[in-house]
Order: sequence, then C-alpha cells, then structure tokens
Amino acid sequence: MLLHTAAWVIIALLVPWEDSIVQIVGISLGMLALVGLPTILLAVLAGLGHRKMVPGRFRGALVAPMLVFIWPCLAASTAEPLVFELMVQLAFACYLMPVPLVPEKWVGRVQ
Repeated sequence: MLLHTAAWVIIALLVPWEDSIVQIVGISLGMLALVGLPTILLAVLAGLGHRKMVPGRFRGALVAPMLVFIWPCLAASTAEPLVFELMVQLAFACYLMPVPLVPEKWVGRVQ
C-alpha cells in the first residue's frame, strides 16, 4: 500500500495534469482498487497454494501474472502511470513480497 501511494505521489508531481489534487487522489484510490488489491490477493492465494517452491522461483513465477493488473494504466493520456505502476509491480514481486507468506506451513528450501 505504501509503495502504491509513493508511486502515485511521484506520478502526481511529474504529470502536468489539469486535475486538482483531490481528483488525482481519487484516481490513485481507484487505481489501488484496480491494481493494488488484486496484486495482494494474487500474492496471498499463490502463497497459500505453493508452499513447496524456492522463494526466488516463487517470486519469478508471480511477476508475469502481477503485471496483468496494470492494464488500466494503458488508458492514461501520459506514460507515467504505466511506467510507475510497472516499476511498483516489479519492486513488489521481486523485493518486497514476503516469502514465505505463511511461514509455519512453508516446506521449501530457503536460499
């Protein structure tokens, strides 16, 4: 959630939109519902289903499905929302997503 918020603060500062800050906050909350929440749900469900994977392989396997959720950014009039949401998804999948998600049931090797 904090990563998504930081990305949208950067987007709001970089994109010369004619919208007010209230409208940009509304857009960012909508994008959180369309991008952030499905990403977290996917991570939790995948973590519950794949308890025997090596953490690095688990993260790599989730990168592509998580990138599917940035499709609403394709409708933006500028490229910044797409670029920053892409960077957020990659950062979350590769570095910030907790692996294992359910430690007491994890049976995979730790690298």
